[in-house]
Amino acid sequence: MLLATSVAGGPKPTVHLEARAYQPGEVILVIVDGIEASRLKGKFLGEEISFLPGKLGSALAFCPIDLETKVGMVTLTVRADAAAEKPEFSWSKEVRILGKKFPTGRLKVDPKYVAPTKEELERDAQEKKRLKSVFETVSLEPFFQSNFSSPVPGAPASRFGERRFFNDEPRMPHSGADLKATEGTPVHAPARGKVVLTEDMFFPGKTVVLDHGYGLHSYYSHLSEMSVKAGAVVAKGDLLGKVGATGRVTGPHLHWGVKVYNERVDPFSLVDLDLERYLPESSK
Repeated sequence: MLLATSVAGGPKPTVHLEARAYQPGEVILVIVDGIEASRLKGKFLGEEISFLPGKLGSALAFCPIDLETKVGMVTLTVRADAAAEKPEFSWSKEVRILGKKFPTGRLKVDPKYVAPTKEELERDAQEKKRLKSVFETVSLEPFFQSNFSSPVPGAPASRFGERRFFNDEPRMPHSGADLKATEGTPVHAPARGKVVLTEDMFFPGKTVVLDHGYGLHSYYSHLSEMSVKAGAVVAKGDLLGKVGATGRVTGPHLHWGVKVYNERVDPFSLVDLDLERYLPESSK
């Protein structure tokens, strides 16, 4: 069930928030009516957020609550400077981030993924650096044109945020959803996007990254095959690759991750947003 809050900044404009929950790993959709996106700026958890055009003169933005965001009150601000006889606009809201208890998982993997060699660690560091650069890129083009859906429909998912131990060694919390599927199962784009990376990496294995625009990226790891090339624009439902068991895995599955401004969010918090309600008619 989505939560909604609406606050007026005078007769017009108004600001409306939608989210599955205000907890770590969730994404908040901000909808502003009455001001064009090009005039708007915002800030959430100390980070700038960008607005994209919505329907009928409205504007939309995504605010991520990272997987390890602390409990407490945070401020979301939206503003527009005065321009061409249009008045200045300023709005803010205190959002209470609630706690969330994540499960613990213990997995057995090839020992080389627990105690990598110096060369493997250096390779991993370079791969992480490249991914960080990709996820921090904010392209001001709304590639997505619809709601998001699961890349492997009907596949049961492991729990996002799971605190994991590999061969009894603690590791970072799980930052995506593991979709259970047999090797060779087709993986489809959950929404329109631009392919910005295809690479066989040490820990993630064969990985495809999509840029959906406005700070929103999705990625697909442990693939057995990659069916797209960097630079291509894919439509919702297009084949990205096939489920596999490459990289650090216990068996075939798809790791599906979503980053918003490089913050880790549960992919299904994005799936649960009804974006089509607010997107321009021409984009659907």
